Amino acid sequence: MISMYNTLKNLFTRRSSTPLTRQQLQSIAYGGPTATGLNVSEENALTLAAVYSVVDAYSTTFAGLDFGAYDSSSGVRKELPSHSIAQLMRRPNEDMNCFKFKRAMIVPLMTSGNSYTEIVRRLNGRAAELHLLPWRNVEPRYDDNGRVCYYLRKEGRTLPSSDVIHLSGLSWNGLIGLSPVQAARQSLSIGQAAEKVSATVYQNGAVKRGFYKTDQKLDDDVIERLQRQFMDGFGGIDNAGKTPILEQGLDFVSTQFSPEDAAYITSRDFTNLDVCRIWRYPASMLCLGQSSYNANEENYRQWIQQPVRTLLEGIEAEFEFKLLRPEERDHIDFEFDLDCLLRGDAKARTESMKNLFLMGMLTPDEGRAREGLNPLDIEGSDKAWVPVNMRVMDAPQPPTNQPNPADPIGGQPGPLSDAPNAARGVIRENLARVLRRAHKGKGKPSWQTEIRNHCGEVLGATVALMGSPHTIEAVTDLIIDLAAKDELEDAIEQLNEVIQ
Repeated sequence: MISMYNTLKNLFTRRSSTPLTRQQLQSIAYGGPTATGLNVSEENALTLAAVYSVVDAYSTTFAGLDFGAYDSSSGVRKELPSHSIAQLMRRPNEDMNCFKFKRAMIVPLMTSGNSYTEIVRRLNGRAAELHLLPWRNVEPRYDDNGRVCYYLRKEGRTLPSSDVIHLSGLSWNGLIGLSPVQAARQSLSIGQAAEKVSATVYQNGAVKRGFYKTDQKLDDDVIERLQRQFMDGFGGIDNAGKTPILEQGLDFVSTQFSPEDAAYITSRDFTNLDVCRIWRYPASMLCLGQSSYNANEENYRQWIQQPVRTLLEGIEAEFEFKLLRPEERDHIDFEFDLDCLLRGDAKARTESMKNLFLMGMLTPDEGRAREGLNPLDIEGSDKAWVPVNMRVMDAPQPPTNQPNPADPIGGQPGPLSDAPNAARGVIRENLARVLRRAHKGKGKPSWQTEIRNHCGEVLGATVALMGSPHTIEAVTDLIIDLAAKDELEDAIEQLNEVIQ
């Protein structure tokens, strides 16, 4: 910052006829040289593999997200696929598809801290097209009335704030975002210097470095010839490993130190870790360090739920502010769908949808849609179900009758055929399982109490499935009576006859 300040100070205090040097121009445009002597810009920072990978990960992740407009004016949030902005995001302009557009929108944001998009409007004020603006060509400023506007340097025209989607990162004033590349240019320059050293090592070959020693006096022509012969015969990657032949009593004194000895590899790892810190990116996704599969999965999930989600919230807020009419902003909102990134493996998705289905939060058709399958198109597939086990959520409860003391199981006999087809096997299996346990444990102290507790845990849903007013107590009494029989199979057969 001090070097940039001094450069600007000298620029405006010198005479106008004094030309600026190339180094001064680079200092103004790119923030000045670093301690390594290398200039770091938003463009050449992408030559570092770690920076390229991180920027590419953010941009492609954002580009692959589905965009939707939602209306909550009726108290129920409903998607609006035909909304003009939803259609606009599917085709931003005539030259770019939505994936290319969204990807190109994020790259300057991740590198320079700012991304600008011009809104071309129809006569009615609705956005008709979106066009990306080169970030170096845009200068945010305040007009004479103190309102924000954007000056396009090459075109010499000014756009009002309402016609520019300005995505910005960390900022001092809330208007111009700070460049992550310039903020970390010292660290990034170390990485660039390390790569330059690596390339130089390979360029000069794999022979030992050092100097020639001799007792004889050599003139300049001989020194130049020896140096040229050595580099031509043993320099470069293709000549690595060749053995030099010395002449005129020359002796080679090695001053070689390996990249490992100079902590060269470690310095590159430090730069990569700094890249992860600056852009809040999991180091494990850059293959830094060793982590288990579960740890990598959790790191990825945290990356999506924290930096990516907060990035999207800022983009959604800017879209709503610039693309919606004032009367729409209180009930229409935009959202990028993150569900596709957090789906997990097939087992995790199946368990999640199963729980949502059992709670009545997901219909079978909605679950199939999440997996990219067509709806079942059968009765009940578009309705929410709840355990009873199962019934349509808005269906009436089955009528209940008072237990009949004359009935051996405490109620009017309810034929098993009244239960849903899918539930018949569940009823028989659950009752038989409880009866087997009771038959096995009979005769033990307090076995009946144990069976009653077990029945209370297992038979709740089963009794409701039977389509009749049987109570848990009545079914438990029946099972205890049948468990007293000597033959288990006879008891199970009699149970099936009583519970028709």
